[in-house]
Amino acid sequence: MGGIVSKDLLVLYDSVRIKAELLLSIFHNERRKRSQFTYETLPEANRSPAEESLRQAFLFVSPLKQLLRY
Repeated sequence: MGGIVSKDLLVLYDSVRIKAELLLSIFHNERRKRSQFTYETLPEANRSPAEESLRQAFLFVSPLKQLLRY
């Protein structure tokens, strides 16, 4: 029985790890883009990247909100 529980936990861990890596990748990319656009781009040109960043922020925060509910 212990082997079955361990296997289930390993599958769950892998799933969560992959999601965490994706979220961290989004976070790092958005931070890099924010730095680039903040210092290297005119304000008018920021709208499209800002909208994309906002969509990515919702994607990033949504799982965190779910974790905080538990």
